[in-house]
Amino acid sequence: MQMRPFINQDARTIVSWIKDEKTFFQWSASVYGFYPISPQDMIDLYRLHQEDNWFFPFTFVQEHTVIGHLIFRYTNPAYTHVRIGFVIKDPNIPHLGGKMLEMAVLYAIEFLGAQQVDLGVFDNNPRAIACYKKVGFEIGREEEPIPLMDSLWTSHQMVYKIERE
Repeated sequence: MQMRPFINQDARTIVSWIKDEKTFFQWSASVYGFYPISPQDMIDLYRLHQEDNWFFPFTFVQEHTVIGHLIFRYTNPAYTHVRIGFVIKDPNIPHLGGKMLEMAVLYAIEFLGAQQVDLGVFDNNPRAIACYKKVGFEIGREEEPIPLMDSLWTSHQMVYKIERE
């Protein structure tokens, strides 16, 4: 498995993994806020940020096949805190999420200079929470409930514990 920068052709595959509204909002409520999403919606949103030096979409590939996707973004002006977002993978490949996040955390620390790495997750997504904990993330603060699909969903910040030498 390799991680490389997102290219527009990746969008069709990534969007195809989102089979229903619940799955969509588990991953991307704060980004899009509407469903369904098309490949062009993803491309257009990313194009808005292509000149930014704080937003980096990446795709995971295996033998030239798109198998996963996530976004890095800096969350502070000093460029020391990196948030990982929109973590989504091919649903047909088990145990891929943890491997993707391990690579992502390493990249954030070694290449983006992160001194803190975090991500957000909804409490209605216990499989994601369990995966993130296995990789080394811990639940930090609970954020405000977000009204989605006629109910309130609570988001949690999860923080990766970086070992300092």
